[in-house]
Amino acid sequence: MSDAEMKILLVEDNLSDAKVIMKELDNRRSAAPVLVEHVERLSLALECVQKKEYDIILTDLKLPDSDGLETVRRLLEQAPKIPLIVLTATYEQEALAVETIQLGAQDYLFKDKMDGALLIRVIRYAIERHRIQEALIKAKRELEAKILELENLNNIMMGREERILELKEENKQLKKVLETTRPKDERR
Repeated sequence: MSDAEMKILLVEDNLSDAKVIMKELDNRRSAAPVLVEHVERLSLALECVQKKEYDIILTDLKLPDSDGLETVRRLLEQAPKIPLIVLTATYEQEALAVETIQLGAQDYLFKDKMDGALLIRVIRYAIERHRIQEALIKAKRELEAKILELENLNNIMMGREERILELKEENKQLKKVLETTRPKDERR
């Protein structure tokens, strides 16, 4: 990932948590500038991803208009091309956070264990993993298309080969008919 400006959508309804996260992003030791847009509700986040481009989404699981896995599902449905990191407040939510990764989130972080360097590293890794996953999906689709194309060509060639064998057999039959219909002195 280059040192271009990183656009982050932060979805967090707790203003003090949001301020801490934004402060940590400001305090990091990275040359890349960071632009953070903060919203407090999932509905506002969904509007944002429809109107603007982001490099990553950081989201709390519990929001005023969404809770738990539903938050992640809806964000991933509306913004499948944007990597997602889940922010969780307590270790009791770790099992839920792991489920979010199974749904497609790139990572999860505990809010109370977060510092700027860790946050930036996790964000960069998540963006890179997401980019690699997208490239793999694209390569898989291209490979599947090539396989289908080869299968079609193989079917065409097999059909031609069968037709050639049929024509050879017809040719033999015609030669036999010719042999039997020629005058006796021409058969030599």
